Amino acid sequence: YEKGEFLHIKDYLAALEVVEELYPDYKAAIQQFNNATDGYYTNMFVMHKDMFVDYSEWLFAILTNLESRISMNNYNAQEKRVIGHIAERLFNIYIIKQQQDRALKVKELQRTFVTNETFNGKLEPVFPHAAPIVISFDDNYAISGGALINSIVRHSDKNTHYDIVVLENKVSNLNKQRLLKLVSAHTNFSLRFFDVNAFTELNGVHTRAHFSASTYARLFIPQLFREYEKVIFIDSDTVVKADLATLLNVDLGTNLVAAVKDIVMEGFVKFGAMSESADGVMPAGEYLQKTLKMTNPDEYFQAGIIVFNVAQMVQE
Repeated sequence: YEKGEFLHIKDYLAALEVVEELYPDYKAAIQQFNNATDGYYTNMFVMHKDMFVDYSEWLFAILTNLESRISMNNYNAQEKRVIGHIAERLFNIYIIKQQQDRALKVKELQRTFVTNETFNGKLEPVFPHAAPIVISFDDNYAISGGALINSIVRHSDKNTHYDIVVLENKVSNLNKQRLLKLVSAHTNFSLRFFDVNAFTELNGVHTRAHFSASTYARLFIPQLFREYEKVIFIDSDTVVKADLATLLNVDLGTNLVAAVKDIVMEGFVKFGAMSESADGVMPAGEYLQKTLKMTNPDEYFQAGIIVFNVAQMVQE
């Protein structure tokens, strides 16, 4: 304990004094633990209820007394976790004493520390049969996103259900309420919000100008919407002038997406426009080949409207 970072041996010794005062029969268990080369830490355990109640009463009697004896003045945030650190040691002392008193069965299990946690959940369809529409934006594009949703509603078919999900990044509650009002009067519409920050992969992605972390959210559609067959993705700075659900009628076969070739990128390549990415600034043609690994630049498609063949993606 004395060698631990942010730990002070005086606090641990004070805890042992409390244990010996309240429970003098634990003295041998204390000595055995202090001489041990290993132990059970992180306060992770499963006990029978009667044992847990006994342990809790024993533990909190000690910690309550201890809090009045130690001073945390000038302790930083890590040092103020002293009670938790000491509780880990007390757990070991308690278990040793129980093993001394009776034939206690202890099963040890592997502990896994996840260093790069990410969201692995999914969204369930709201309607049995619907047109799933995904939009992604942050609060800066909430107004244009509202214009898009309004245009979808205005050009919708009353006999079709629309399952709209906004992959949002810090959209204010006020703007969320405004967006919900756009569909509130339509029973064939559902509007939900999903916080893209659940995906830790978005931390530190390359952003610039109007390309925010939300731009990358569409990459998680196959994972998040894996219970769907097809999903329509559409950029928030778009308006529609016809029923968007008709895009689901496109026969994708085994193709993973339906999209339109980007004539703007064709112009960039032809005239040597510069592209910026995590790999730096380079001519558009070089960007397609070096960064995107595209052997045929003519296959570059516009990502503003995409129909995802989710079922095929999951299969592959």
